[in-house]
This record gives sequence, C-alpha cells and structure tokens, in this order.
Amino acid sequence: MLMVPQPRWRRMPTIQTVFSTTSPTQLGINYSNKKHSNQFRETHYPKISFPQAKQATTMCYRVVTHTLRCDVQPVMSDGVDLCVDPFAPPHQCRCFPNETIRPWLRCESHGCCMQTAKMVWCPDVEDCAEVVEMHRYHKAQSQPRCIWASELTNKFGFDLLDKMLSDPEWRQIPVLDELLFPDNGLPPLTSLAPQFLNALENLTTVGRLIADTQSSLLELEEDVKDRRTRHDVFHGEACERVLNEWECSFLRRIETGDVLIEQMRKALAKQIELLYASFKLVQRMALPDDGEEELDSLMVKALPVVGRDEEKE
Repeated sequence: MLMVPQPRWRRMPTIQTVFSTTSPTQLGINYSNKKHSNQFRETHYPKISFPQAKQATTMCYRVVTHTLRCDVQPVMSDGVDLCVDPFAPPHQCRCFPNETIRPWLRCESHGCCMQTAKMVWCPDVEDCAEVVEMHRYHKAQSQPRCIWASELTNKFGFDLLDKMLSDPEWRQIPVLDELLFPDNGLPPLTSLAPQFLNALENLTTVGRLIADTQSSLLELEEDVKDRRTRHDVFHGEACERVLNEWECSFLRRIETGDVLIEQMRKALAKQIELLYASFKLVQRMALPDDGEEELDSLMVKALPVVGRDEEKE
C-alpha cells in the first residue's frame, strides 16, 4: 500500500512544519459532522524543520487590508487543517453597500468591507521591477443592536431579529506567511529566491485545490447519504427483493455517487502528495552548496498526474 506523507499547518516557535503518513485510499481523514467540516483530526506527527530561502533581493509589496463583516478569507488546506492564503484575493459576499463607509474606503466587491492599501517600498525603487500583493483580513466591529429587539422577541416568542442582526461566523485560522515566518511574518523589503517563489506558488495552488476538493467531496457524501436514507424509507427491503440495482432509480444514483466519491478520494490523495512535494522542494533549498545536485534532481522529478481511469492499487 502506498504511503503518502502529509504536511500540516501548525503555529510553532520556529519555522517548522509537521508531516504525517497517510494511506491514499483511506486518507486518514476523520470528517466531522459540522457544516464547516474542513477541520480534520490527526495525531502522531514527526517534526521536520521548514527552511528559509538562502538568496534574497530587494522588492516592494502592496498590502491590502479588508475590514468587513463577512468571512470571505480565501483558505487553503493540507488535508487536515486550514490556513488563510494571503496571496489570493478574497471571495465575494452578498452584502448590500454599507452607506456608513466613506466612498474612497468602500470596496467594490464587498458591500460590508472597508478597504485600505499601502505600499512598502524597497530602498532601490528605480531598480525594483517586482511587486507582490498581499491581503489582510480583520473582522469589523459588531453593529449596534436594535433597541426594539428585546420587545419583539418577547412579543413573538422567537429570536428571529437577533439572528438577523448577529454577525456571521468568523473563522479563527492561522495565516500562511505567519506560519512560515512566525516571528514577524513575511520579511519586509525582501524577495525570496525565484525558485522559492515558484515552490511557494505551487504550494498555495495545490493547497487551494485541496480545500475545494474537500468541500466538493463533503457535499457529495452528504448527497449520497441523503439519497440512501430516502431509499431506505420509501423502498427498504422490498426494493431488494423485487428490483435489481440497475432497475431502481435511487440505487442507480447511489451507486454513481459512490464511484465519484472513490475517484475524488484518489484525486485528493494525489493532491496531498503534490503538496508534500512542494514542501520537500522548499526544504531542500536550505541545503548547503554541496546539496545543489539533490535539489536539481528534485526539481526535474516528474510528479504524478491524476487521471480519470487510474488503476487500482
């Protein structure tokens, strides 16, 4: 059985990351029953140091700060935990424009968002040709409660108005660059080596893909579970005695869903393997000069590609 090493985000006193060994067919993922079930359980992680890049050049970067009511933080996943992706733009929300926000601070994509931006310039601006954009997210202060809320609640016997006025859930999850650089975040006025930037881009891309795959997989599993429950209620044992699997419309959809779930689990296992490869590449960049040959061999190594008709292990 193929064993897939799996990284995990964790806030550590030094630049570290944690890996575990996971079976790609079982994934070692325990899904919770919560709606936001991207938080997974995992134990027994051997510690492996996460390096910084050896080379650095000056650069500028643009920091965009979003202060808003809705949680639109773009996230990435390692298959177990979530972290905020500061290099991705935020998701859109359905809030109407907030008239209390001044026009020059109002965000075009989010009605409840107050957006500010600042540039952090490098010493040699004339020679600098690279700008990295980063996003920061802060929860806006709660709106003042309606003075009629308690009266309406007592009159109608339910807390509907309180629910309408309450702020949506805001996830408290770590940020990627704070995990990589726990002391002061991403070093200012510093551009990491191009190879490191490429590895970091691969890392964030695969991390976003894992988060999307997990979300789709959970929705599919819930749909199959719901269809199986309805089948047992309406058909039950009588269906098994009278009809074959291909003759029952409920069972046909359930069987199709089970096949799709198995394919998505295999794809998720490959994505976690690619994420581990990105971590491995970044780690090798901290080797001394005598380790350059090993770094080159790792960079040209062909990574597995997920196919639709993948052979069973």
